[in-house]
Amino acid sequence: MTELTRLLAIGALIVIPTKEDSSAVTWVPCRGTRNPFPFAVLIVLLLAIIVLPASARNQTGFRPELAIETVGGQKTSAFHFHLEPGESETIELRFSVSSDSPVEVVTYVADAISPPNGGLGLGPADEGRLEHTSWIDFDAETLTLNPGNPVESELSVEIPDNAAPGQYVAALAVQTTEPILIPGSEGAGQIVRAVAAIAIIVPGDLEPEFELGEPALVQQLLGASIQVPIANTGNIPVYPQGTLTLESTTGDWAASIPIAMGAVFAGGETYLDIMLTEPPSPGEYTLVLNLTDPDSGATAQIAGTPLIVPELATSPVEDEPTTLITFAEVTVEPEEDPLASVLVGVKVANVGQPVSGATLTLEVSQDGQIVERKPIAEGVTLVDGVTSFSTSYTPINGFSPGQWTFRVQLESIDTDGVVTLIAQSDIVGDLDVPQ
Repeated sequence: MTELTRLLAIGALIVIPTKEDSSAVTWVPCRGTRNPFPFAVLIVLLLAIIVLPASARNQTGFRPELAIETVGGQKTSAFHFHLEPGESETIELRFSVSSDSPVEVVTYVADAISPPNGGLGLGPADEGRLEHTSWIDFDAETLTLNPGNPVESELSVEIPDNAAPGQYVAALAVQTTEPILIPGSEGAGQIVRAVAAIAIIVPGDLEPEFELGEPALVQQLLGASIQVPIANTGNIPVYPQGTLTLESTTGDWAASIPIAMGAVFAGGETYLDIMLTEPPSPGEYTLVLNLTDPDSGATAQIAGTPLIVPELATSPVEDEPTTLITFAEVTVEPEEDPLASVLVGVKVANVGQPVSGATLTLEVSQDGQIVERKPIAEGVTLVDGVTSFSTSYTPINGFSPGQWTFRVQLESIDTDGVVTLIAQSDIVGDLDVPQ
């Protein structure tokens, strides 16, 4: 796997560590989890789509494709700089659109942050930057892109004299200023975005290192999740892999869960989040977590941490307005032969109170192992009735041989960044890709 592909590996679950001081893993009975980056974590693919309610969307019907290109017209997903302290470099680039009408966009540089479970995420353009992002000089602006007429720009990187060695990552983004109607959808529009990583290498001694924080087991509306804070205390990105084991002290129940995280950037923090749709029965358990960065060999462990699982609350909160949200339909259909992409269709039925700040995510597995979680919709308001969504999905490395399955999860995020798991679909698709 190339370094760029690894940077774009996506982890999409949102977690927070417990504030307990106990050395044991704790069970936190709450209705949701606190997003450690409220409004800041935007899970990013080369083309990221955010689905918004109809009341906020532009009513035009085209779906533009934005691109960041070299000055020669080649689409790119990363710019690389290899600079000593005190050196600088300026590159030329351009922004383009493929559409049937002009599109108004905004361009900006943002922090690259690791969302929960690792990967490449964007910090907001209008908040404070990480130190290395301030090394980048780029004039953010609002542009009108016309098809076939790219707009040129330039970006400079200047390394301070006292910069420490390491591998630093930021991001350049271009996105539509207004949501665009999703053709064939009911009540949803989209903001379209293209992103290119800005990878900066300051030569010197490389120190791969990461640490694990206090785990927590958090009850949600649907199942529960094991959550472990992770901090990269070195100066290069790491990609933790390994196994989490949970075993009852009586020896009659055990689970071994493989872990494969996306990038955790140097100096950054994120969270490992493992969803348990069927939490273990009440009792005493032992948790063991062993993670290793496969390239550097850096390791971190949690060895034999005790865990006590109490009886979980199952009754609804009294006097709370009733809302029932289900997946009325989830379909996955091949779009091409041979298989290159699939069309995912989702219909969400809401009976009761509106739910705002909902996020819809596609979970993709190959041979029973999760390989990617792609946001289908973010910031959605679900009113009473049925709301439909659709998206085309192509794996980062294509559909390699194996059994591919799909599942959709729906979460709500309130104005304080509290995340609540609302619903999860059955496994659908079941595509057999031959050798």
